[in-house]
Amino acid sequence: MHKFEIPNEDNLMVPALKSAAAAAKLGNYFIGAALFSCKGDLIATSYGAGISAGEIFHAETQLAVLLRAGRACNTFSNNKKYIIATTLQPCPQCRQICIQQKNLTVIYGSPTSTSGAKLGDLLETYTNTEKIRISENSGQPVIRKANLSQEIESRCINGHKKHRSSVLKAANEVSNKLMPFTDLLDFVTLSDPTVLTNIRDYQSKVRTNLTSSYT
Repeated sequence: MHKFEIPNEDNLMVPALKSAAAAAKLGNYFIGAALFSCKGDLIATSYGAGISAGEIFHAETQLAVLLRAGRACNTFSNNKKYIIATTLQPCPQCRQICIQQKNLTVIYGSPTSTSGAKLGDLLETYTNTEKIRISENSGQPVIRKANLSQEIESRCINGHKKHRSSVLKAANEVSNKLMPFTDLLDFVTLSDPTVLTNIRDYQSKVRTNLTSSYT
């Protein structure tokens, strides 16, 4: 498992940028994200796959779902802190999903005036859940702009700008084939593949229990 220096947010953004580049090659927006433990261990990466997989596949949401599922099966700790580094500011919907996770900080590289992100800044700050998360985080924001060098910040901003127009055009093509993916963990790349095995096993047990309760 790769280890990164937590105070060095340039470092944390590097695997997210790598995932964003992979997303762009597949015709998606230049958006990538990475999930880290509080010690800087790289747990997983993901990319925005809105074009190649479906509109629900936002990068940071996939990792928030992974964290939630991993905590449910005791693979990840509820009490330890985790960090998601994402190349682009989360939209309001993704922001809310991330805020639901305790002990999670999200840092982003490029701010955006699109996707309602600024509206999210205005509205989500006033939700009870975010107020609780901020209080749990010693009064500090749980979703914020990363402290990046000009070089890394420019890579986040320019990468998104470069691919945005072409992706928007493709997204508006009604004739595009709709992709059948529904599992938000399908496009997550894990440093330790057994994490996903544990999650799947736990999901299967829960699903069996739920099914038996209706029969």
